[in-house]
Parts: sequence; structure tokens; C-alpha cells
Amino acid sequence: MNGVCDHIIKEENAHWVATSYLCKIVGGKEKIMEPEKASDMKWFSLNNLPKDITITTKKAIKDYNEYTNNK
Repeated sequence: MNGVCDHIIKEENAHWVATSYLCKIVGGKEKIMEPEKASDMKWFSLNNLPKDITITTKKAIKDYNEYTNNK
């Protein structure tokens, strides 16, 4: 499963294209690879997401739900 979200923010003159992938963690430890851009990383269950998720995250969840419902 993969999905793409095309997000245009006209008032900011911004265009985001975000891809989402369904994957399986097989080992290792998470690590922020660009610490100058992010200071924290957290995992959430789909039933306990923060209220302020991005449009691209909402689209990824929608794609995931459609994928799992059609399996």
C-alpha cells in the first residue's frame, strides 16, 4: 500500500507532495536523521492520534483504512 497527498496552500505559496507507505518494522531503533528540522519523534496508535495532525497524515490514514477494508 502506498498513497500520495497533493497539498497546495495558496496563502503560503506552498505545494507539498507527501507519499505514505505501509511497512513493517523488523528491527533497529528510530533515529531523527535531520535534527536541525525535528527535535522529537513519537509513535501513536490510530485510535489515539493527536488532534492537530496534518492534512497529509489524514490522507495517509484514509488510504490505510481503505486498503485494510478492501483486503
